[in-house]
Amino acid sequence: MKIQCKFLSCLLLILSAALFLAGCGSEAASSEDKSQKSPLVEVVSASQGEISKHINITGEIVATREIKVRATVEGPVGFSPWREGDPVKKGEKLIEIDRPLYRSEVKEAEANLAVAKSKLADLKAGARPEEIAQAEQNVRYLEECAGFSRKNLERVRQLAQKGGVSGEALEKAQVSYAECHTNLISAREKLSMLKSGPTQTELAVQEAEVKKAEAALAKARAKLDETRIYAPFDGIITKVYVHPGDLATPQAPLLEMLDRSSLAVRFSVSERLISDIKPGMKASIRLDAYSGRDFDAKIVRIYPELNRQSGTVPVEAELTAPRKLMPGMFARVLLPVQTADKAVIIPASALLSTPGGREAVFVVSDGKAKQREIRLGIEQGSRVQVLEGLKPDEKVVVAGMNSLKNGTAVRIAEARDSASKHSQDT
Repeated sequence: MKIQCKFLSCLLLILSAALFLAGCGSEAASSEDKSQKSPLVEVVSASQGEISKHINITGEIVATREIKVRATVEGPVGFSPWREGDPVKKGEKLIEIDRPLYRSEVKEAEANLAVAKSKLADLKAGARPEEIAQAEQNVRYLEECAGFSRKNLERVRQLAQKGGVSGEALEKAQVSYAECHTNLISAREKLSMLKSGPTQTELAVQEAEVKKAEAALAKARAKLDETRIYAPFDGIITKVYVHPGDLATPQAPLLEMLDRSSLAVRFSVSERLISDIKPGMKASIRLDAYSGRDFDAKIVRIYPELNRQSGTVPVEAELTAPRKLMPGMFARVLLPVQTADKAVIIPASALLSTPGGREAVFVVSDGKAKQREIRLGIEQGSRVQVLEGLKPDEKVVVAGMNSLKNGTAVRIAEARDSASKHSQDT
């Protein structure tokens, strides 16, 4: 009996132990199954550093100072020794049209001016002593002539009263006296004028003649100058339309030239980005002609008018160091329009949109993914700046968030820090 009781007691203990172990196994299996059902996600720690907003635009090299030389007169080309690529200096003769008639008109105008100036000089110098002496002698002669004719008139008049001479003789004596007296008056006036010099009116009239001759000469020279064209600046010939012997016609092109120092990069910026562009802003220019090398440049001009068809604004930049450039070269422009220091940065792959249209991310903390709304700043490639809603080193989900809900427990597939993520993005 005692043996049987001991056997039953042992059997009950064994059954109890078996039931306890079975219960513990089922709880562990249940916990393991629950863990296996949690979503698997990949996370990255938010970093802190510098981020810039860039604009990539294509443009071309253009000459901001170039001219097309045109003729203003018609005639055969007498001088045009140029070929494309020839350098010229400011003031150097480019073209001359042969017009002999214009040269003759200049010579005639020069001669007329010389005559007018000589006459004016004579007036200002006054009468020569020889002229005054001659005038005085002429006055004396006429005084004697007038005295003789007066006495002769008195004698003839007395004879006529006595009937000694005819009335015709008396009339001749009167005419002779009147003529001598009139000449005497004129000679005295001339002598007075010679001694007193020219009047202000005479000087003014002759000065006006000089100015008239000068104007005629200036007009003749201006016509002749139209046949000669000179370089307005240092430059290079880019196109030649005529050669010696060709006939030039008004408004016809003769040459084209440009100023190499005026070469700049011109590109167009969208109207939604133009507010970020400022004169003096630094830029990076990449030229295919220089094997894709990058050159430093700066913005020098923003055009004041929008192109209504393309919705863009032309902008010009100049290289900070001189380079041998040619118009038409293709250029790529990189503009850092905005830069932020100590910015909170996350991969763009972590972003998602809320039903309200706000940007958000899933932040993993204590094994759970919690959705958090954020406000974004600068975007640079695959990186974005977070202005509000996230702190440095907080972990955000970058993969596996499609099945997540706010507060979902998650499993982290691989812990990747922000530095490794940044290196891949850049």
